[in-house]
Amino acid sequence: MAPAHIRHVLLLVVTTLGCGTPARSTHSLRVSAEPRTRNAREVLTGPEFRTIHGRSTLDVIRELRPEYFLRPVAGAYNASDDGLQVYLDGIYQGGLEALQTIPASVVLEVRYLTPSAASDSYGPYRRRGAALAVRTRE
Repeated sequence: MAPAHIRHVLLLVVTTLGCGTPARSTHSLRVSAEPRTRNAREVLTGPEFRTIHGRSTLDVIRELRPEYFLRPVAGAYNASDDGLQVYLDGIYQGGLEALQTIPASVVLEVRYLTPSAASDSYGPYRRRGAALAVRTRE
């Protein structure tokens, strides 16, 4: 068996090698100001909007993504329930009625945000609930 001091040196060398700089990854880290999306159904894009002509944003969303109006547990939103918040280009607009005033032709994207993601993106100061982030410009 090796003397104790040699074992300690070997242990120190092995430990030091393990703490060295990590190997470079071929993957790059993407950082975005946009909320992370769990699946493609959470984003409704402009080209999808163009398939429905001459309607309000509310009508198009109801037709293409009716699940946006469902609560995970408690049932469905109704038109008088402002639990679903609407943000237009990052500015709070109110409840669902705000979607009736936005022409579908100007929409680039609608993103569904869970209550947690809405709070992270827009702050915890508004009524708690899911949000629809409508983007009309780049």
